[in-house]
Amino acid sequence: MRLNLFLCIIFIPIVVAVAGVIGWVGYHWSRSALREVTQREFALANESIADAIGHVIDEPARRYLEELGVSARRGILPMGNPTALGLILAERLRVERDLAWLSYGDAATGRFIGVWRRDDGAVILNMSSPDVDGGRPLEQVVTPEGVLVPIDKERPPPYDPRNRPWFTQAMAGNRIVWSPPYQFAEGKTGITASRAWRMRGGEAPRGVFTVDFFLRDIDNRLAALSVKVKGFSCIMRLDGKLISNTRAAEEKELADVIRKLIEGDKYFEFSLNNISTKPQQVVVNGTSYLASLYLMRTTTGFQCIVASTSPESVIFAKADEAGKFMLSITLISMLVALVAIFIVERIISEPLRRLCEDFDRIRQLQLSREPAVRTSMVHEINQIRDASSRMKTGLKSIRHYLNIDVVQRIAGKDEVETLGAEPREITIFFSDIEGFTSYSQKVPTSVLIEEIATYFEILTAALRKTGEIDKFIGDGVMATFRNTPYVSSHQMAACEAALLGLSELARAQTEGRCPRFRTRIGLHSGEVLAGNIGTREFFASTIIGDPVNAASRLESLNKVYGTQIIASGQVYSQAGNGFEWRHLDRVEVAGRKGGMELYELIGLQGDVDQSMLYARDLYEKALALYFARSFVEAEALFAKAEAERPGDKASLLMIRRSREMAKTAPSQTWDGVYAFKEK
Repeated sequence: MRLNLFLCIIFIPIVVAVAGVIGWVGYHWSRSALREVTQREFALANESIADAIGHVIDEPARRYLEELGVSARRGILPMGNPTALGLILAERLRVERDLAWLSYGDAATGRFIGVWRRDDGAVILNMSSPDVDGGRPLEQVVTPEGVLVPIDKERPPPYDPRNRPWFTQAMAGNRIVWSPPYQFAEGKTGITASRAWRMRGGEAPRGVFTVDFFLRDIDNRLAALSVKVKGFSCIMRLDGKLISNTRAAEEKELADVIRKLIEGDKYFEFSLNNISTKPQQVVVNGTSYLASLYLMRTTTGFQCIVASTSPESVIFAKADEAGKFMLSITLISMLVALVAIFIVERIISEPLRRLCEDFDRIRQLQLSREPAVRTSMVHEINQIRDASSRMKTGLKSIRHYLNIDVVQRIAGKDEVETLGAEPREITIFFSDIEGFTSYSQKVPTSVLIEEIATYFEILTAALRKTGEIDKFIGDGVMATFRNTPYVSSHQMAACEAALLGLSELARAQTEGRCPRFRTRIGLHSGEVLAGNIGTREFFASTIIGDPVNAASRLESLNKVYGTQIIASGQVYSQAGNGFEWRHLDRVEVAGRKGGMELYELIGLQGDVDQSMLYARDLYEKALALYFARSFVEAEALFAKAEAERPGDKASLLMIRRSREMAKTAPSQTWDGVYAFKEK
């Protein structure tokens, strides 16, 4: 049967009979579906508020408490010099705008060194000691230049941190402790994250570092985020006590309803053992709301409940409009379909025969986009089916050119791959061979191809244990690492793979199986767009985004510092404690705004000799002096580090830079960032 006759016999009566049913069913189905989608978006918005608040509180607390504890153990912080320690804390507080306090309480002496931010933005140094002036704190303004300016006001009452709950609780354990909201000495309400530090495992704590937050700042951040749900949002403790909330006309009544929800009111069928973010209907003063809860547990032990409410009239207004619009579109589509049947019947037969010829060209990799079909009674469609079989035969020849990781991932899918990408948190690996261009000009092409193939086989075998090869770029490799059921930390996996790759290459070079190429590597973590990227006719499974460019820039910076593996601060902070690092610098790479912390990955803990670690410690102490604007002292200490590790390019670079900075004093806004203009 020819296609023109088949279309007339089958589709005209079907369209006439079904179009009316589609309009009716489609209207009600779309209304119900849009309501469900809106509810899911409500829950996701609630979770995004919790996630953002966690980044404001949890991440700075974890990062600073870990950094200060490590710096104290390594002797980088001047723990015996309260004023110097206070100035270092002041610089950190000046950089981190979300923090209210940074402080340290000494267990042996009761000495307290803290810095806090005044309403006018000034950083205040607060120091007290039980054996000085009866323990009454002395407060001074710390200028951006590090100058201490006395404050002419009555001194606060005596203060001993050892009597504070946050101190005693932190001293009792080896983890971060969060306080309930309480009133700070300056009269503002806030919360405290504290952690004791020890010189080594098993030793009694030497003291406690704290990171503090004003609830007012959390209120402001919450107000900005709650715009997503166009309603009232709050943060409560697990016992229902309020921590923070946005302002609303009925905020007291709404807070009471949420508190009942937390306390296990049977009306809401809710308890702390069975938390659901599915929105539930509540009525306040005659207005119907949807209330959604989310239990937030962070890696530092901070726990709270994020709750949001929004009027149903706001949430579902667009859904109702969309449902009515869908009904109108269905009625119009029915009329258009009836007209289209007659048009398609007249014009489709000849194009289908031409498409069969096109499928023969597909077999030669001249690709077009047409779906495969099942066996049909229509003669022309059967021709397409046969052409599709020939196409598959031709496609077998090109599978060797495809990324096997991508092929395995999409092989089981029933639908055709299309353009599209999604945000994904990953670690990016970039590598390059030092001096490869000049080397390639000295050896025959056939030899070069064999050598680079051997090199790639060794390196990619190490990378593919926990990562995926994205592409080869000349003599370089780009790979990605992400969390999977078998990989709990993609940052740690990337670091281990980089070290393993260099180790395997070194072994192969020693055995004479691979040329003595020197490999440079850059590692960076961040959120990228991952998926099918390109044109509608041709695309690749890859990643794009600023973290990709940053990783490439880090790889290039190995030339500047004479290193082999440079990682960003994001990788360093999340890779775990199994590695030895050197804090290299703080830079702004070409083509990217904002400073980045640079870390050299030296090796696995226990695999690095003590002389290199000693030189590393000297370098990091010098870098801390450099960031603190003590350029003369920094230059001297960088020179000692270079003496311990002769020819260290990073130390020589920082010696020159310290000397230049000492001559041309930096501006007041200088934050230690060195800007690279070239890629």
